[in-house]
Amino acid sequence: MPAADGEVFTCGANDCGQLGWKGEDSVTMPRRVDALDTYPVLAVATGGNFSVALTRGGRAVTWGGGEFGQLGTGPAVAAQARVLGVERRVGARIEID
Repeated sequence: MPAADGEVFTCGANDCGQLGWKGEDSVTMPRRVDALDTYPVLAVATGGNFSVALTRGGRAVTWGGGEFGQLGTGPAVAAQARVLGVERRVGARIEID
């Protein structure tokens, strides 16, 4: 969920990195997604195992499972093989901590 200041907080299942951070499979309390610090977020959409954020600058950033190509990064990748955000406008990748 994006906050008024553009920060994003997530909770729930995280088996594919869809919450935006590594290491925990499930979290019940919302936690801030630090990897999006330089991307003030306007809106967030989620799928079963991935997430997409629209930044105030009009960029789409994706992270989580991509086994069916849902991250928009090109060829499909296994869900556990990638926990990256991809900033599609300039092509820079951000590491999700």
